[in-house]
Amino acid sequence: MIPAQAAVARSERTFAGWLVVVVVVALSLASGCSPQGPAQPQAELRVAVSYELASLDPHIDNSLEAFEQTSNVYEPLIVLDRGLRLVPNLAASWSNPDATTWSFRLRPGVRFHDGSLLTAEDVVYSIMRLKGDPTLGMRSQLSEVTGATAESGEVVIRTGRPSARLLNELAQVPMVRVGATHEALEKLPNGTGPFAVASWEPGRRLRLRRHEGYWGARPAYPLVDIEMGINEEKAIAGLRAGRFSLVARINRAGVERAALANPRYRLVRQPSLFLTHLAFNVVNPILPGSANTPNPFRRAEVRRAIDLALDRERVAAASPNAMAARHIVTQMVFGHDPEAPAPDRDIDEARRLLASAGYPNGFDVTLHDVNPGPNPPAEEVKAQLAAIGIRVKIAPAPTVEAFFGPLRRREFAFWMAGDGAMTGEAGGLLASQFHSPDLARNLGVENYGGYADPELDRLIEEADILYDPGMRLPVLQKAVRQAERDLFWIPLFHSSVLFVAARDLAFRPREDLVLRYAEIGVAPR
Repeated sequence: MIPAQAAVARSERTFAGWLVVVVVVALSLASGCSPQGPAQPQAELRVAVSYELASLDPHIDNSLEAFEQTSNVYEPLIVLDRGLRLVPNLAASWSNPDATTWSFRLRPGVRFHDGSLLTAEDVVYSIMRLKGDPTLGMRSQLSEVTGATAESGEVVIRTGRPSARLLNELAQVPMVRVGATHEALEKLPNGTGPFAVASWEPGRRLRLRRHEGYWGARPAYPLVDIEMGINEEKAIAGLRAGRFSLVARINRAGVERAALANPRYRLVRQPSLFLTHLAFNVVNPILPGSANTPNPFRRAEVRRAIDLALDRERVAAASPNAMAARHIVTQMVFGHDPEAPAPDRDIDEARRLLASAGYPNGFDVTLHDVNPGPNPPAEEVKAQLAAIGIRVKIAPAPTVEAFFGPLRRREFAFWMAGDGAMTGEAGGLLASQFHSPDLARNLGVENYGGYADPELDRLIEEADILYDPGMRLPVLQKAVRQAERDLFWIPLFHSSVLFVAARDLAFRPREDLVLRYAEIGVAPR
């Protein structure tokens, strides 16, 4: 059995989650206690978020925003606790009798919101639904799975090759009832989670009610009201009026000032696993977007020059509560190497490298940015690269899809984006983003720049067959160092995420930043 260790769950849209303003609101809080004690029936947790939930189907969207909401209604076999450790959930236990076979014994007595018992057939149906429908975003978490069967009341999952990431990926896969269709899940959501859907106004409001037949600890709040599409102005107004209980994942100075001005609130910061970075197309011989200009980013000297030209502290300072980054994963992530070298800024050496690559006078390039509006860190990068002759034009994307669509088609040469090891393990990030593209084996599926390094591929694949974390860690660290050496990504900063909590609220951020309403309670008086 793979010991509890965390891995990476990502999607193309995941990183947008830390860019948006997310406001969590709790109104009309009555006296009560933490989630472990008796709930107060009058209490209602009111949540306001800046994003809109597109669907109640928990399989359709692999974004942080969608997972955040649906994970309160639907559950996976295994979950990550606050420290990003794997713990049993719908599965009471599991074993792997051989390297490509996993057997899960289900927790007895778990009921869906409609009262029906969870069975092995439900789990098999959920997995095979994802495997059989390429339009479902969550299927990316089952990249190594070849099939699932119900055998003697247990769920048996088989993979095409050994995968030390499987359990971590299963922690992102919610289970639905046998026969559930997209239409049914939109109209009558039916999960096993601590909350059931009471009502939904698409794009506006989601109301949840406590699942009184829940198998686990009873949530403190019987009702959760989530307002969608809340802007910063409304968030500030709510804080000034003292009607919010929790404001989450928001890095806006105005909101912070409004909270500090009201003694009802306290500020809590949580380091983010998301990394904002620069990335390059290194496969196209011609610079994407140009007629016949050779692609400078294929030259390692050019990428190294950009790395040496950057003052990351200044770039991070341009983003509220950000921390400069020199590595592709943080120290919280399994696979981080604290001994990996990180060279200092060196403008003279950067200019020398550009000249040796054939660009003594620099060059012109477009930096594509996923942010729809002004982005101070991108402007800071532009200003710093001008010092070595690289003349940058910033092209913001009006929507997330307007960014990722052309990126998937390799129409960008140079971009600024974010991604995160949100479950705290480097293997999945490496396999998806840094392995050479091999779609038949589900490797390199988000390697949009065409980066390829046979030695890195070997290390990534070696790490994925090492189930012992003591053996796996040094291989992952070596793979991370190899990826950082080639500078396919240039790390810029991690955001430190701000939470504003009412002093009478029992709330502590999770390391993955996901809001679990069952974990929120009332502070003891």
